[in-house]
Amino acid sequence: MSYGLDIEIKEDVSQMAAKLGAAFAGDAAKKVMARSGANKVKDHLRGLSRYRHRAGLPFNFYARAADATSSGVQGGNAYVSIDHEGIAMRRYGSGGKISPRRATYFTIPVHPESMGKRVKEFPENELTWILNRRKGTGVVLRQGRVIYALTKQIEQKADTTVIPTDYDLMQHITEDLKKYIEKKAD
Repeated sequence: MSYGLDIEIKEDVSQMAAKLGAAFAGDAAKKVMARSGANKVKDHLRGLSRYRHRAGLPFNFYARAADATSSGVQGGNAYVSIDHEGIAMRRYGSGGKISPRRATYFTIPVHPESMGKRVKEFPENELTWILNRRKGTGVVLRQGRVIYALTKQIEQKADTTVIPTDYDLMQHITEDLKKYIEKKAD
């Protein structure tokens, strides 16, 4: 016994299939996906910037990470890259210890007058450094007030919320890809 099936393809379906084929030819759809993913990551990082950092400070970790986010297509794959030190350790690692590169100590502002300023911005003759070399800690005083805490290392804990979840990224990219396909199919 054999069965047969006849399929009639209407002209408008063939034209739509051709348009969809053209939409996915080359890297155009992948570029849409990459750009969509980068935009979602940037929006997320800017949101963290507003939520986790005090306004007006020049050293905003998440805003700088958002500015360092890019996307592209390479080897047939869409990618999003965050070229900012510390993001990968925060997101994928188990955290870790960070040491300063250009100085011996991290200077952590602890007084309102030091917020958003570097130690170098204060006259050197007004500052007193008190160090505990054995522990790798200390303080910087200005006119008898502690304005900075000093440490040789910072222990950074892992934080999976620094970038959107895979599910959120997939949802966002899928929505943008659908819009792209609908636009190309028209």
